[in-house]
Amino acid sequence: MGLPYRYLGVMGSAVKVAELRRRCLKMGFQKRQSRSLRGPIGLPINSQTPEEIAISIAAELIQARHR
Repeated sequence: MGLPYRYLGVMGSAVKVAELRRRCLKMGFQKRQSRSLRGPIGLPINSQTPEEIAISIAAELIQARHR
């Protein structure tokens, strides 16, 4: 369904991401596709400020790029 992608991430709480995955399945996405959805995005570095959150997201994108 749709175009292929290397990374798909969502900002939001773990509960909201889980709900989005459920909705994707109802819309016809395959389980494999819904499991590849990353969320909440960003590496778990206990970031608090907007700058720290941005760094954690950038770090995760760099990590995904090198996989």
